[in-house]
Amino acid sequence: MDKKIYEECANWIAEQASDQLGGFIPAELLDLMFELEPKIRSDKNDQMMSHKVMSQFLYNALIDEGVPVEKTGLSREILEELLHWEDECLSLSGNPREIHN
Repeated sequence: MDKKIYEECANWIAEQASDQLGGFIPAELLDLMFELEPKIRSDKNDQMMSHKVMSQFLYNALIDEGVPVEKTGLSREILEELLHWEDECLSLSGNPREIHN
């Protein structure tokens, strides 16, 4: 996937999430998510991993990366919502992805 598309998606999702969730979601968090997701899918041999499953793996990976999830209130549920916004952004950019429901 084009890095520019992911950069635009990160900014768009951060703005949407910050507005709708009532808190600040930095684009850098999305950048890190986009970096970790393909690694997780590859490690788990599941390219169509559901958002529910991915959100748990992402949550743990973010902790491993030193993201202060407990201090910021970042939860698995918020990560799952961000993954749904990622789907929307990818679809709008003409790059939809398929996942398990």
